[in-house]
Amino acid sequence: MATKKMAKKKTAKKSVSADMPTEIHFDYIKGGQFRVIHVDGAFGSAGPKLNSIQMALFSERRAIPKRETYEFDGQKLGALKKRESLESIVREIEVEAVFDMETAKALRAWLDEKIEQVETITKEMKT
Repeated sequence: MATKKMAKKKTAKKSVSADMPTEIHFDYIKGGQFRVIHVDGAFGSAGPKLNSIQMALFSERRAIPKRETYEFDGQKLGALKKRESLESIVREIEVEAVFDMETAKALRAWLDEKIEQVETITKEMKT
C-alpha cells in the first residue's frame, strides 16, 4: 500500500509540472520617450552603491554657431560676414543608463554576440 501512495504523490507532482508553461512571451512596446540615437562613445563609472555601473552615451559633432552675420541689401540675404562659434568638438550626452552587475554582464554578452555576427558577415562579404 505504501507503494500506491508514493505512486499517487509522484503522479500529482507530474500533473503540477505538466501545467507549468513551457514558453514565455515578451512584447516589446516603445515608451513615450523612445528615439533612435547615434552613439560615438561612452563614459561612466561604478555606481554609487558599487553594485552597479553608470554609462553615459554621447554623440560628437561640431559646435552649432552661436551667431552668424550676413550681408543684407534690404531684400536678399548676401554673403556670410562673421560666424561666432565654439572651436571645440561637442560631446552631447544623449542618455545615461545604470545597470546592475547581472544586467551589465548580459549586455556585454549580447554585444559580443552582435560583434561576432557583424565580423562574420563583413568577412563573408570580402571573400
